[in-house]
Amino acid sequence: MIKRIFGTAFLWLAGCLGLTFWTIHTSSLTGIAVTVLWLVIPFLTFLLNRTVRNRIHVSIKVPATMGKNKKTTAELILKNNSVISVSKILCKLKITNHLTRQISTMITALSAAAGEETCISFEITSSHCGYLIVEIEKIFLMDWFGFLPVSCKANASGKISVLPDTFVPGISLSLSATAREDAQNWSQTHKGNDMTEVFALRDYVPGDSLKQIHWKLSSKKQQLIVREPSLSVEKSLLIYWDKNTRAVNGKEIDAMAECMSSICQEILNQGITYTIGWTEGKLCVFENIDTDDQLLSVIPRMLKHGAEPDAGSGSFLNVQSGNYGSYGKVIYLAGTYPEDFRQFSDGELSLVLCGKQNVETEFSAVFFDASNYEEDFEMIEL
Repeated sequence: MIKRIFGTAFLWLAGCLGLTFWTIHTSSLTGIAVTVLWLVIPFLTFLLNRTVRNRIHVSIKVPATMGKNKKTTAELILKNNSVISVSKILCKLKITNHLTRQISTMITALSAAAGEETCISFEITSSHCGYLIVEIEKIFLMDWFGFLPVSCKANASGKISVLPDTFVPGISLSLSATAREDAQNWSQTHKGNDMTEVFALRDYVPGDSLKQIHWKLSSKKQQLIVREPSLSVEKSLLIYWDKNTRAVNGKEIDAMAECMSSICQEILNQGITYTIGWTEGKLCVFENIDTDDQLLSVIPRMLKHGAEPDAGSGSFLNVQSGNYGSYGKVIYLAGTYPEDFRQFSDGELSLVLCGKQNVETEFSAVFFDASNYEEDFEMIEL
């Protein structure tokens, strides 16, 4: 933008010199009039723009989601509420990916007729999944020549979830606890898939399995009542993404996001429900996943925050917050094995770590590379 301003200013000065020499050489009144107009116009429009700047309203319209490496069209909408037109407006847009911490900028130019709304389209692409914030960093009303900018306030922004490209990993899941049919402990807060214990009773809704209907109670109440199955503590599964174990680059955290999403989808396809967890700075977030719709709604939320190693590892934060939990198995995905690791529960633990590392742990570990993780996940045991 600065180069553009200096370039137009140089051309204006060159025009001033040329007109001056022409006027002196010809001594014509026309030359004098043209020279005066050439000198006055940029300063006159600069003053007009200063009166207009508080009457400009800007907004950004973006789609809710987009795919990686796919061009997506967004719109910049500007409304000029004054009676003075603006011939040229420069908008500097900043696009921040909150997952990868990557920032890019772009400049768009448009004009605004008096009392009218102007809409201009621009394209957005992202090579990594994550959560994009598209906002106006600066907006300038330019004079007719384009070298006297007038800054204008604009707080417009748009938010886009860039969804990961999932793949089908070959996962052999070890859930030895599922063989225990004499479990005595069930969750008091979350439903599960253990029909041997009732978590709650509710009215039947279309789509419920007939196996869940409580026929005796339904007959008594003259309406269909359904039993919600309980979640056996001994049989429960946690899939946890710890983003805080180390500083990661965009490529690595993008790979972890795709592997996390793909593992969750594949395990759900195997008919296994679970709890999904991830770090958001110093917080640990947990959600129960029973259906595809629940998983699809959780994934964009999981991508809103990036790695914050200074906050402490996810396992440490989890114990610090008192959410020790009781899970039959924990799948722990991270950039590396954390030095401050704290056990999530007394159940089994499988580590899934990014990078070809030689890490000494007492737990089973699967390593994957950010460049060819699909090959690394062709056949794994968790």
